[in-house]
Amino acid sequence: MPSYTYECANCGSFNLRQSIKDNHEVAKCPNCDEMAKRVFVPFQTYSMDQNLKKRIERGKTPRVVSGDKLMKNKPRRNNNAQRPWMTGH
Repeated sequence: MPSYTYECANCGSFNLRQSIKDNHEVAKCPNCDEMAKRVFVPFQTYSMDQNLKKRIERGKTPRVVSGDKLMKNKPRRNNNAQRPWMTGH
């Protein structure tokens, strides 16, 4: 049975093992019997290395690059210099 995480307003977060068929939107807090909402926790990220998590998050944001740097890093080659009969196929 999978484990689901819930957040109680009074007691904080707690985990419950429930059947997949059960309703997972809300559950009763085991301490105060108040209704608690489910909190999404990504699967298996708790065991991931912190540096790897940071690299994944950093990879989601696009890098800002100016046009000057693009041309300096990759010089243009003339692909047809050795074969003048080839015209850009």
